[in-house]
Amino acid sequence: MEASVMIEFNVSELLKEPVGSNRKYKLNEETPSGSLKEDRIHNIDGVLSLMRTNRGVLVFGNMESTITSTCSRCLASYDERVSFDIEDEFLPSIHIKSGEQGNLSEVDDPNVIINENHLLNLTEHIRQQSIISIPMKPLCNSNCAGICSQCGTNLMYGKCRCAKDERDPRWGVLLDLKLD
Repeated sequence: MEASVMIEFNVSELLKEPVGSNRKYKLNEETPSGSLKEDRIHNIDGVLSLMRTNRGVLVFGNMESTITSTCSRCLASYDERVSFDIEDEFLPSIHIKSGEQGNLSEVDDPNVIINENHLLNLTEHIRQQSIISIPMKPLCNSNCAGICSQCGTNLMYGKCRCAKDERDPRWGVLLDLKLD
């Protein structure tokens, strides 16, 4: 079984420091397997800042990832580079100094919780942001000709041999009208 790729940080020392303390991390991750690879996400790059807040850790930064997408015209798979920003506050499930359970009653998203081992996991955030950064109509290139609607030939690689009737038979009666 292949190992799952996790993008996580141990923030135990940062949680012990005063509010405003921060750390910077440069990410350059290949995703050979795991949850991100299942979503066709690979080559994650960026710079993240982790800053201690009065409640937890604020994570912010600009990221880029490569995502394997499907062209909306020719249906070919291709890799596209997407960029996105991350900014979210993560709350500890256990207070580092007292060992008491954190007040997580106001947390709607379970992915913004720092676990009991003080690990802040960004894998799900990066997955979601990569997916929503894909263009609405992804194109393998701006000149993509698409596929023939009759035979399915990819028109980027040549013309199809289908007989082209320029007239839509549903409009035949109207097209035959002559205007004087």
